[in-house]
Amino acid sequence: MSRAQSFADFLMRMRNIRAWGVAIGLAGLLLWTWLDWPAERISLENSIAEVVSLSAASTENALSVVMVRLPDGRQVRLILAASDRPAPGLRLPLIHERYADGSETFALDRMQWQLDGASASP
Repeated sequence: MSRAQSFADFLMRMRNIRAWGVAIGLAGLLLWTWLDWPAERISLENSIAEVVSLSAASTENALSVVMVRLPDGRQVRLILAASDRPAPGLRLPLIHERYADGSETFALDRMQWQLDGASASP
């Protein structure tokens, strides 16, 4: 066998190994996505929450953490853009999602907040 032929065989083996590696990786990714499928959303509600506290303002941070109190008394943290920093005591419209696995998420309903005429700055 010539040197060129053995080099070509080596390159062919390397190509096949890479192809099998990619196929196994994609199969693993597909399996992981299938097993980690998100829970089904069972309800979507609008609610109002009162701002309890804000994170300290800084010029280099683009996000701020806002603690809000829900109507049932629970307190949750929202991460908002620094441009959306509400004043303490302000009431914010929230979107409340419940999922079949028991988890809940809360998000600022920014469109409703802007429609209500709330100012983005304190």
